Amino acid sequence: MLLPTHVCEKGATNVSWIPFVASVHGWPFANFKSGHGLPFDIFANCGGMCHTALDRYYRRKPVDRSATAPDGSALRSEIERRQTDSIFPGIWLKTVSWASKGATGMQTDHLQHSTGHLTQSEEWPDIKNKLDSQEPTVICLVRGADPTDAHQVVATGYHAHDGNRVTMSVYDPNHPDEDDWIVQFFLGRPESQLLASQFRQSTRATEAELKGFFRVDYDRKVNLHVHQFDEAGLVGNRVDQRTWTAGWDNVNTYQIGQKTFLFLLKSLSGVVNIHEMNPDGSVGESIQTADWTSGWTTVTFYRVGDETYLFILKAHGMGSDGCNVHVNRINADGTIGDKVFAATWSDGWTDAVAFTTGGNAFLLILKRESGAMKILPLRPGGAVGSPAVAERDWSSGWTTVRTYTIGTTSYLLLMKRLGVASDGGNMHIYRFNSDGTIGAQVGSRSWTAGWTGAFVYFVAGHPRLFLLKNGGGRVDLHKFTTDGKVGQLIKQYDWSSGWDTVETYTIGADSYLLLLKSLQVDDQMDELSVSGAHV
Repeated sequence: MLLPTHVCEKGATNVSWIPFVASVHGWPFANFKSGHGLPFDIFANCGGMCHTALDRYYRRKPVDRSATAPDGSALRSEIERRQTDSIFPGIWLKTVSWASKGATGMQTDHLQHSTGHLTQSEEWPDIKNKLDSQEPTVICLVRGADPTDAHQVVATGYHAHDGNRVTMSVYDPNHPDEDDWIVQFFLGRPESQLLASQFRQSTRATEAELKGFFRVDYDRKVNLHVHQFDEAGLVGNRVDQRTWTAGWDNVNTYQIGQKTFLFLLKSLSGVVNIHEMNPDGSVGESIQTADWTSGWTTVTFYRVGDETYLFILKAHGMGSDGCNVHVNRINADGTIGDKVFAATWSDGWTDAVAFTTGGNAFLLILKRESGAMKILPLRPGGAVGSPAVAERDWSSGWTTVRTYTIGTTSYLLLMKRLGVASDGGNMHIYRFNSDGTIGAQVGSRSWTAGWTGAFVYFVAGHPRLFLLKNGGGRVDLHKFTTDGKVGQLIKQYDWSSGWDTVETYTIGADSYLLLLKSLQVDDQMDELSVSGAHV
């Protein structure tokens, strides 16, 4: 895909570009008025076109490139409805206020600040932050004293040049299929002079001189982010973001050959969707959907020999066959194959993690409420064997269970969200023996309460630990020591709350972080797309 022409503009010192391209993700027809008479025809539908284009972008639903200006169609109604969403009531009131302000100067009274000052001090830092986060952003361009002359566009990137000049790339619904429209403005000039204008880069044709601009909130929930870890193991660039329906509370990745796959399950409904991941770490096409019985609460994947298997468990209740444990073989194309094992276990098993030690595969299962733990052998063909090679009665409340391998040694990490163990710690690490039993405890920490997840990932062969408090958005990244202990804290983040589903995975030499807010819901989103455009 070709970048807009201004991407190669000389002198740019700070560049951010998002792969939202007008000729691909924008509408192929021009902005239009509704034709319903006053007051509707005061406005065209620029905001509706911007927001419906973003709706499709975040859902990975392609814009119909053959569409013409809609007339009496469902698309027309959708655009007009989203136009209303985009301006009433708050944006229209803000537009009226900005249209009445002066373009330059700074006043003691905040309400009297000029549009030039407000754009530079408040709006641009907010817009820049969104663009740096790889989020295309709707902005309202205030052109003069008449608020009905204001216009909405989608900002898709920016370049900070020498001399405090900034150019911002935009999708303008007034100019379909034209990728080189920009908004240019200046920062730090006397009297907050913005000197802002919108023009086409290739022809220098000016659309309008601008008093200022401000961000328009996108009112749909973007609840999936995918980031690439950088070379230091820190959370790097966002490579994907989606608007998905609520309820995807089991997310796992697995590899078949050189390909990575994403398994999604809604435990409350039993809906399953499997995607093949793209080489750049983003979520690819759906390859399989299923509708299971509800209540499958625990999912893990494991390998025995050359085969990969899916293990699912119900903490309470049974499946349609009277069993609460199923194991299915994974086919060579990544889809779920035949069931190879089923069993009926006692209620209450909440966690299951697989690990390999001494050349053999094992499954550790745990009851959080009682602390009962078993380790079971995994047999050729995928079956869960018996008897258990180890059993323990631990204290209750271990809410996070993870296994990982450093060098040739495998480890078990346990963490409590609330409360502590008898030694005062709420995080324990044990070494596995070669026969699958639990060996010496090698680490214990007493951390603050509230850690809801721990995830081990590798960057250039070096293990790292990702810790999350989804209630407050706190994230800590740690190194591991060579003997499996939690080592140096390397980074802390304070994100928004609600990221309750996390997965880390590797594609080629690169490692990725998938974050999902499973409890967010948007009633406008479809429940399931078997095409894989969204879920």
